[in-house]
Amino acid sequence: MSFRPTRLFAGCRPEVAAGPHGRILAVGAAAREAAGADADVEELRGRTLPGLADAHIHLESLARLKLEVDLAGSPSLDHALARIRKCAATLPPDAWVMGRGWYNDVWPDARFPDRRSLDDAVAGRPALLLRKDGHSGWVSSAALAVAAITRETPNPPGGVIDRDPDGEASGIVRENAVQAVQRCIPRPSDEQLDAAMAATLRDLARRGLTSVHSMDTPVAFASLSVYGLAARCLSGSATTSPRGASSTPSTLASTAVWATTACASGASRHSWTARSAAGPPRWSTGPACQC
Repeated sequence: MSFRPTRLFAGCRPEVAAGPHGRILAVGAAAREAAGADADVEELRGRTLPGLADAHIHLESLARLKLEVDLAGSPSLDHALARIRKCAATLPPDAWVMGRGWYNDVWPDARFPDRRSLDDAVAGRPALLLRKDGHSGWVSSAALAVAAITRETPNPPGGVIDRDPDGEASGIVRENAVQAVQRCIPRPSDEQLDAAMAATLRDLARRGLTSVHSMDTPVAFASLSVYGLAARCLSGSATTSPRGASSTPSTLASTAVWATTACASGASRHSWTARSAAGPPRWSTGPACQC
């Protein structure tokens, strides 16, 4: 399929003429003449504003927020527990309760919470709730058991397991100790992550973010490739989703993605896709690394 060299965004205020690779040729009264008679015309409505580009984003982290309880802004421990309890009530009895955003510094009682209050809120489920800064995790007794953390467990290098006066794990893990719990958490299903990723991209587009530079894992790129929004990168090669999904373009969002991951050698690998609601993605990838 061939593409016309210019595009005219008409019917909006102001109208815009764009050349190859999205370069703006003219805005306003001069747009139609600059686009030329053979331009590809897209009819729009409303006011035209410049698109924003986020230079550093983690799409997978944003998508996972759609699957977790949001504790940001909780003014007290009781308020946070109420949110957790409401979320847990919607989950199967053996499901993990995940969330983030609590910030005890602003609570009337600024002490760190413990596992006992969390155990009640999640009805015995394993749970990990990350603090606002991401450096500490609030975990339930069931989560500690799954991670095999007991009173005899030493602090891992670069991490701390908080203890109560009896020497038992209190329910707060810090820094690298958080990873000991995170390793035990099953990742979301492909379907869950795909739906969350699609919702995240729609949110970004609604807020005027028309391109992002994303640092993510191959799991996230596999989800993106389902929607024709980014190539999956493994060992320096761009592939389709491991699920067997094709990279047929979709029109879920008008957002371009710079996707970056690290291959086995630690070298960065970049893939670029740019698309609009009117046409398929344009693919190109950086040089393959020599793993």
